[in-house]
Amino acid sequence: MSSMKSTLRLIGACAALATLAVAASCRGFFVKPIVSSIAVTPANQTIFVGSTNNTVQMSAFGTFNDGSTGNAPVSWSISATPTGAATISAGGLVTAGTVTGTATVTATSTQNPTVTGTQTVTVSECVTSIKLDQTSGNVTN
Repeated sequence: MSSMKSTLRLIGACAALATLAVAASCRGFFVKPIVSSIAVTPANQTIFVGSTNNTVQMSAFGTFNDGSTGNAPVSWSISATPTGAATISAGGLVTAGTVTGTATVTATSTQNPTVTGTQTVTVSECVTSIKLDQTSGNVTN
């Protein structure tokens, strides 16, 4: 009888381990969340042609399929109008070019390349001086 109990216990333990192995292979023990959306910040920044206030650091904030949020691993790209208005580094640093314009910054998830986020950066000229014509009252730069 004791041999029968041992056999049943062994069969039960093997069945439990087999069930656990099947469950683990379907989902795994530690499921890594997949990014489902990306928000790019800061919003609507203006940087200036020249050597002052000419950069802005962009960040990507992800929402994942399990509802969690946090930093999302991304690759950065930029589309500037006109060409040369701005550039972006691999780390997300946007730098003004030599002309004024608008740039669309895009963050593409490296985990799920179908998920992207965008933000606009404006490149303007910085006013360095203002002159007032005393006879006409006109303002000139």
